Amino acid sequence: ADAIAEKAKAAAEGHPDSYWTHKLYTHSTTPTTKIKVHYCKSLHTTESVLQKHFLNKPVLGFDIEWKIGSTAYSSPKKNVSLIQIACADRIILSHIGLFPGESPERLVAPTLKAIMEDASVLKCGVAIKADCTRLRKFLGIETRGILELSHLHRLVTYSASEDYHLINKRLVSLTEQAETHLGLPIFKGEVRGSDWSETLSME
Repeated sequence: ADAIAEKAKAAAEGHPDSYWTHKLYTHSTTPTTKIKVHYCKSLHTTESVLQKHFLNKPVLGFDIEWKIGSTAYSSPKKNVSLIQIACADRIILSHIGLFPGESPERLVAPTLKAIMEDASVLKCGVAIKADCTRLRKFLGIETRGILELSHLHRLVTYSASEDYHLINKRLVSLTEQAETHLGLPIFKGEVRGSDWSETLSME
């Protein structure tokens, strides 16, 4: 990962190599471990992966994607199309937009609901409250134990510089946070405008 990191930092700004990627992450206790990504396109696979790899994890990263233009009257699959959860050595992409069926019972893996509703498991993300509102409204998941990374970022950054007046609850983009703390921005490209009814590419 060190060689990849040095290549990324040396790459020209805007070049595909100049952005943060999960391949650069190393776990503190097992620095040679490669991050595994599980791309799940069914309820059964999501349940299996969560059961096997994500139970009893104290801290998780969390994010969702949804179809641009979806409204309160759109289907749950359009309002919560992709659920992304990360632990120290794995990422699960649960592509709900591809699941058969439309009802929450056909879309929500029991272990997903259990993890999200467990207050002892810390779920971290940016604009995480809005994501959790979507989970509640469209999938019936009452998320507990959430941490807004923007707040943590401001506490860490402005306590160190003693600019305490800048510590507030305004959101800070994940790209900005990554660049500040990891030294590289995150490439978003057109992913947020993706057609979530289509299978994701490896990129």
